Amino acid sequence: MNYTAQVKEISKMDKPPFGDGILTYKMKTSKHEGFLYTPKLNLQNGDEISYDYLQQKNQEYKFAKVKKVGMYNNYKKDTNTQTYNKPLDTHNSILRQVAFKGAIELASSGKINIEEIEEFTKTFNQILK
Repeated sequence: MNYTAQVKEISKMDKPPFGDGILTYKMKTSKHEGFLYTPKLNLQNGDEISYDYLQQKNQEYKFAKVKKVGMYNNYKKDTNTQTYNKPLDTHNSILRQVAFKGAIELASSGKINIEEIEEFTKTFNQILK
């Protein structure tokens, strides 16, 4: 069964590596506690993860198929609709900055008044688009 929880504590065990350099870690999440076996640890306290929680032959539990939950985890499978929040449009932001810089340069050279900066910024922005 797949779970989602937050990493509360993770520590490396004093066991020699086995297999291809696989290390043993003791991990506590907001829901479970058990062992994590991995050659490279890419988790830290506070990370939101999804994982399977399995019982081993020695009756201890381990975390398997551990993955960090993505930044854009707002996709709802049950509704079949995606509610993706688009980040700021970088291209338009850069155009506005260039237009503003042009208007500031005109004002600093005395070709326009400070009160006209907003008007010229809008005009330059329209030209650049």
